[in-house]
This record gives sequence, C-alpha cells and structure tokens, in this order.
Amino acid sequence: MSRFPKARPTAGQKRARPLKTVTTHVLINSGQTNHAGETICDTCGHLASHRIHDLRLPSHTVDVADRILGEGG
Repeated sequence: MSRFPKARPTAGQKRARPLKTVTTHVLINSGQTNHAGETICDTCGHLASHRIHDLRLPSHTVDVADRILGEGG
C-alpha cells in the first residue's frame, strides 16, 4: 500500500460544448434616444450599437413586407 495518492486523476475526454449564439433582430426606432443621442430599440430596450442588432436589412424590405400583409400604403 502506497503512502501517497496519485498526483492527479487521469485525463478523460473533453466535453464538446455548443457554440454560443445570439438571437438578432432589426432595430425598431420609435424616436427614443439616450442622453448621448444614441437610438434605443423599441423591441428590446438596448442601444442601436448593441450586438443584438447585427441583422441589417435594406429600408425598402420592410415596406415590401408591409404591403404583402396589407398594412402599408
């Protein structure tokens, strides 16, 4: 019988972790700004520079989608 235990346990397989994902959306501007003048999103409350607003769509895309739904002019 040994007087000292093993220095460290034997290494096992490293667990594969999934990549972190961020759900993005288009910035909805309702005219609110912070004290520095940066736009605040009406949907989530984050600033326009936040990484959640990485989804960029052309301005005419929203108009086309509204016309398809019958909401636009």
